[in-house]
Amino acid sequence: MQPFRSWLWNREITGHFFWISCHVAQVLTTNLPSHVVFYWENLDLARFEGTSYRADLEDWLRNKYQGHKMDAIVASGETSIDYVLKVRRNVWPGCR
Repeated sequence: MQPFRSWLWNREITGHFFWISCHVAQVLTTNLPSHVVFYWENLDLARFEGTSYRADLEDWLRNKYQGHKMDAIVASGETSIDYVLKVRRNVWPGCR
């Protein structure tokens, strides 16, 4: 017999991030003259703690976005903001 598997998510966090994402996307696409490309990531820092996860995540992000210039990074939530501020120069060099 196969186990029952369920995916659970927190509506408040998901709803908050979704709301911010939609509004940021709307503002940027409405006010910038050029085409806007969005990359969406869930860092999952609340569920996966520890320095090894964060170091692996930094390596993964650096490899994934190597060669992709970023003009803006929008992070939601204190933990994600702190993490992005810490790794941004290594992962996205040249992004302010």
